[in-house]
Amino acid sequence: TFMIYLKIRKRGFKMIIDIHAHIGIVKGKFNMPPEFQLEGMKKYNIDYALISNIACGYGNYELEGNIEAVKTARENKDKLGVMLWCAPSETADIKAFEKLYTDNRDIIKGLKIHPDISGIRADSEAFYPYLSLAEKYSLPVLFHTQDTDFSKVRYVLNASEKFPDVKMILGHMSLASDYSEALEAVKNHKNIYADTAWVKSDIIERAKNSCAEDKIMFGTDSPIGGPDTYADPEYYPEYYKKTGTEAEKVMYKNAIRLFGLEL
Repeated sequence: TFMIYLKIRKRGFKMIIDIHAHIGIVKGKFNMPPEFQLEGMKKYNIDYALISNIACGYGNYELEGNIEAVKTARENKDKLGVMLWCAPSETADIKAFEKLYTDNRDIIKGLKIHPDISGIRADSEAFYPYLSLAEKYSLPVLFHTQDTDFSKVRYVLNASEKFPDVKMILGHMSLASDYSEALEAVKNHKNIYADTAWVKSDIIERAKNSCAEDKIMFGTDSPIGGPDTYADPEYYPEYYKKTGTEAEKVMYKNAIRLFGLEL
């Protein structure tokens, strides 16, 4: 089955870019060493991925965890870029955070905000220093979205009104939803984008019908389910079978444009 997908993928797409991938080990919660992500990319022929370190969201580990992500990406610079994880806290050092970015502009492509892990609403002023940096350096920001107390799509829209020049990506298009709210937001707000992490592949056709196909990008949450996350039978293999202009946009062209990638 894998070989069939691989042949289809090679025939159908020039490349595949995953904008929503991870590293990070959090005892009892997550086990995502860099090797898992790299193994999955090699096995399923993913050309490039943007990683964030989920460990940054736990135990005042923001700076150290982001440094770790940068180191991992630099060792695999043809395969990986970084989304710096934003974890507001009393010990967070926004100046050191900014310096990490300015010292590594070639490898850092954007920011990642996970309101649920932070326990802070997406539209909270606690995230403003990070969004100000995103505005200053024209960095896209990937938000975890879900119908929870912290991660609702409308909270990201509130934040987007405060920072209208910041491109904000609705990760998961509101996890475990029918994606309609997120799709509507992408269609109606010029600075709102989305990814396909745990989103069914029919979203490509729905995006085309709603004129949003230029603003949705392939993302997977890999390797949250291990190195074979890319083969989850309910989701990602169906993307590899797609053909046509809209699919090409979702699988790599939109990401290249939004993040200014040179691959």
